Amino acid sequence: MGSRIVSHLLRYRAWVIVCTVVLLIIAGANAAFITKNTSPYFIGLDHPTRQHETRLRESFTRAGDNMVILVTLGQQSIFDNKSVALLQDLQSAIGSIHLLESLDGDRLLPYIEAKNHHLLEQIESEFQPSDSQEQSSANTGLSAAIRLANDLRPKLSADEYLLSLGQYVFPIRSVKSIINTDNIYELDDELFVEPSYAAQDGNQWSHKVRADIMDNPLLRGTFVSSDAKAFSLHIELDIDTEDGEVNALLVNKIKQVVETKIALYKDALSPQVHYAGVPVVNVALSEVMEADNAKYFPLVITLVLALLYFSFRSPWAAIYGLLIAVCSIVLSFGLMPILGI
Repeated sequence: MGSRIVSHLLRYRAWVIVCTVVLLIIAGANAAFITKNTSPYFIGLDHPTRQHETRLRESFTRAGDNMVILVTLGQQSIFDNKSVALLQDLQSAIGSIHLLESLDGDRLLPYIEAKNHHLLEQIESEFQPSDSQEQSSANTGLSAAIRLANDLRPKLSADEYLLSLGQYVFPIRSVKSIINTDNIYELDDELFVEPSYAAQDGNQWSHKVRADIMDNPLLRGTFVSSDAKAFSLHIELDIDTEDGEVNALLVNKIKQVVETKIALYKDALSPQVHYAGVPVVNVALSEVMEADNAKYFPLVITLVLALLYFSFRSPWAAIYGLLIAVCSIVLSFGLMPILGI
């Protein structure tokens, strides 16, 4: 059977070569548009486990992965008005982060009505200016993005809204810290809810205010350290977890904003910042994979060539073998989108 197939291929080898070249051209054109995504989520969204996770997060809106920022203070404690100001600045700056400079306007066009095209133009003119345009100093782009988001939200499914616009306008779902976490405690069989942390007149923090915070197990060890020398922020992201590039962009932008604010309080508080959480680990994994690919790919090619040469004792055989492998990979990647894989 095998010899018969080979004989037919040899008889019509001209057609075989033509078909192979045509397939390679088509596959190469498709392979050129494949995007690289080093997301650590190797199980697809259609897997039952991932579907359960999605339903969980839809029901419990604060059940998403959190990025944790821990700020340790030098000689000062959290009970200092400068510490309060630093935490307020961090919370405000992180909560106002957007990713509009990475928004792909072409992806929005199918969803936008004619009357809203000018909003997209305002967004692109401010955050993605061309060579002939100067970036506007006004905040017209952000205002236009919010108006467009509010208009599209009821018209799109949750996934369409998130992927096309939502994650670029509102990439931060929530920022929790001791600033906006109330002090909940029980006294005489009654439940009390009070603001937990705010600047005090004259920087005079009473013993009761300190005790209310440090004696609360919901706050101590979560938002403040037991020695009152550190505080933390818990940031829930609202972006596509499958998109490694967007995750890396947002995590790095948060780090940039935090480092800028921390630098303003360097002399007064000597703060140091540490990052943790699933988004941070995922971005670190993606960066390691990118670095490994760049480092080891040339070594792999060299090793394959060496093995082929020593196996066949011919440099041409090694080159032909590698060429066959490359063409096979290109064909596989190029045919996957055609076959819907």
